[in-house]
Amino acid sequence: MKDRGRHLFIRLTAVLAVLCLLCLQAGALAEYDPNYPDMLEMQDLNCTACILIEAETGTVVFEKNPDVAMYPASTTKIMTVLLALENCDCENTTATVSYNALFNTPSDSSRLGESNDQHLIEGEEVNLLDLLYGTMMHSANDGALVIAECVGGSVDNFVYMMNEKAGMLGCTNTHFTNPHGYHDDNHFTTARDMAIIARYAMENPVFADIAGATSYTMRATNLNGRRRITLSNNFFRTNYSEFADCYYEAGTGIKTGYTGAAGYCYVGSATNAQGVKLISVVFGCKSRAASFRDTVKLMNYGFSQYMISSIAEIYLTNPKVIEISGFDTADPGVGRLTLNLRPRSNTSNDRIITTKSGLTAWSSRLYDVTVTEFTRAFDAPITEKEVMGTISYYPTPGAEPIVYDLVASRSIARRADLAPTLEQIMEKAATGSPFPKLTLEIVLLDLALPLLILAGFVFLLIRLFKRLDRRPKKRVIKPKQRYFT
Repeated sequence: MKDRGRHLFIRLTAVLAVLCLLCLQAGALAEYDPNYPDMLEMQDLNCTACILIEAETGTVVFEKNPDVAMYPASTTKIMTVLLALENCDCENTTATVSYNALFNTPSDSSRLGESNDQHLIEGEEVNLLDLLYGTMMHSANDGALVIAECVGGSVDNFVYMMNEKAGMLGCTNTHFTNPHGYHDDNHFTTARDMAIIARYAMENPVFADIAGATSYTMRATNLNGRRRITLSNNFFRTNYSEFADCYYEAGTGIKTGYTGAAGYCYVGSATNAQGVKLISVVFGCKSRAASFRDTVKLMNYGFSQYMISSIAEIYLTNPKVIEISGFDTADPGVGRLTLNLRPRSNTSNDRIITTKSGLTAWSSRLYDVTVTEFTRAFDAPITEKEVMGTISYYPTPGAEPIVYDLVASRSIARRADLAPTLEQIMEKAATGSPFPKLTLEIVLLDLALPLLILAGFVFLLIRLFKRLDRRPKKRVIKPKQRYFT
């Protein structure tokens, strides 16, 4: 019995060992592999919350706790810079640095300038556009307060403008209490709301330039010389050898953020070679590098899902085929004609961003989202490249349509024994008489023969009537005269 129990124990131990090994192997297989970016899972990301959207349509591509309230830290400055651009002629506006702006800048927060002697000085007059660059690139809290006073008249009024703008953009879980993002329990947003703000901001070309800058020289002021501003702690946009896996060549911005309560945050944007634009938000990472690595994973995932196509390319997957009547019996296609596309108008806007799976849906509903008009009857003969009609696509409601001609892909001859078509008669009339030349054959066949047939028919009728007239007639017996009394 003891031996039997020992054997059973050994067997159970072996089974458990195998199961543990299989679990370890499964875990190893589930580990994120950058060679397969489309296999991204939530557990592969360090952040607490994130979202990835396609920038042109706002379509959500990936998300993790996107509606959980988070502290945005300095990513708040996206809204600050955006409001300045929308409410001021920044290039021609001067902002004056006030005592209150400097006094209210937290002592442990980042300030504008590469060194202490370049920090903002009370009474300094700074070009507002320069200040926007410096504030975004150096995440300058003092700069954000100066912007708020310049644009809003006061910080409180500017914060009101921030919240009002967030509401107008459709942000449903966002509340700002300051223009720089320094921690406040009542200063929060969500990954989804921040993506909405960032997407809107990047549609402003000046904001996009500021968000994508890695270096900038601020003009001299009344109290300071020129300031050279560089992007030093953004590994996503600058290539450092020790953080090479954080750098993203296709990256175009946008903003870092950090506080002890918020963790490391990053709002990023990227555009690939095809022109697909993505915007990502990661909140609550444990390190700065982790925030960039999560952003890289999100971007690679997004670009693995999206592609750019066009109506012309989608049409090739489902071309229009029509049936031609009156075709020659020797026609190899039995009258079936595939129509090709030929650009009629400017087709530079023929650009459709879709997922790989979405491309199949586009192909199946192509003729539901386009307008097809035929300008020619489906009668033979057909000449190759002859225009049969048009197909039009409206990229957006009210926009100019993108128009393609539908042209014949091949020629189709007409059956020889068919009467001429109206087009052929009209064509003949345009070049000469539509009637054929009078020949002996036409006289004999088309004129004499019908007359002979008619004459024969009349002759038969006459003979028939004469025969009827020769038939004997019965005598009618006249009644005898009778008298009655």
